[in-house]
Amino acid sequence: MQTKEKSLLDFNALDIDLLKFSSLDENKLEDNRALDRNDLNADLLAFASLNELDRQNASLLSNELDIPVLPGYAANKALGLLYYFNEDQTKVTLYKAGSHNATATFDTNKNATFTLVQDGQTIIQNVNKGSTSTITINQQ
Repeated sequence: MQTKEKSLLDFNALDIDLLKFSSLDENKLEDNRALDRNDLNADLLAFASLNELDRQNASLLSNELDIPVLPGYAANKALGLLYYFNEDQTKVTLYKAGSHNATATFDTNKNATFTLVQDGQTIIQNVNKGSTSTITINQQ
């Protein structure tokens, strides 16, 4: 006995199972990198006490510790900019928690520039060589 292949005309509205619940098939908790971030641990007073001389010293002394994908990151870390990579290292998420929260995710294979103006501070972070794409976030 041969089985006849069904064509588009062989299906009707009764072939659809409207009671099937498939929203739980995807586990959103598998991306545990996003869960590692805790915005409640932000020290709001530490960012205000940092002066420009300390920021420049941090950038000059820590250039050798930079991450290749995030050049010049050491100076921005002192201002409270943090990052994490996804599981396969194809995306990097930059974020800053404080009185305002800002988050941006970038592809690690492309060049981009991230500019964040927040609480009177301007943070400019390049991803790879920067400037192919620019994302600017202004928070007042």
